[in-house]
This record gives sequence, C-alpha cells and structure tokens, in this order.
Amino acid sequence: MKIFRPWMVLLLVAAAPEALAGQSEALLVRGVGKALTAVLSVPAGMAAGAARGSFPFGVIGGVVQGTVVAVTNTVSSAFDLARGGAPYAKYALLA
Repeated sequence: MKIFRPWMVLLLVAAAPEALAGQSEALLVRGVGKALTAVLSVPAGMAAGAARGSFPFGVIGGVVQGTVVAVTNTVSSAFDLARGGAPYAKYALLA
C-alpha cells in the first residue's frame, strides 16, 4: 500500500491545484498532473474495453479510446505548462 501513496497525493494535488497556489502555479501543477496521468490512459482504456465488450473488439476499442485520451491530455498539459510558465519567462531574460 505504500507504493500507491505518492500516486494518491499526486492525484489529489492535480485535482485541486487552485487551493494550493496562485493561478500560474496552479496551471503548472495541473499540467504536470495531466502529463503524468496521460501515461496511464491506454492501460486504463484497455482494461475498461475488455470489461465492457467482447475480447478482440473491446480491447481494440479501449486502446483507441485510451490513445485519444492520452493525446488530448498531453496536448492540454503542454498548453497548461506554457500558460503557467509564461509569467516566469520575463525572469529568464534578466538572468
């Protein structure tokens, strides 16, 4: 059970980042959370598809659905990270 504790903390932080910091920090945390959980979308889609449909078609549908969710979360996390990091870009010019 100790292995799952960091994941549970990560999911809780990614679910409500606005409670922890300002808007730019919240966008950074949400972007990192989406990027890390996008990896699990394909296996979760496969498991859900196998439980939902017949063997070959349920798994294939789950892979397709998981891939769409993974790509969507990855692109969304890139935009969140860009929006969250934009206020700090001015400090890179000063350094």
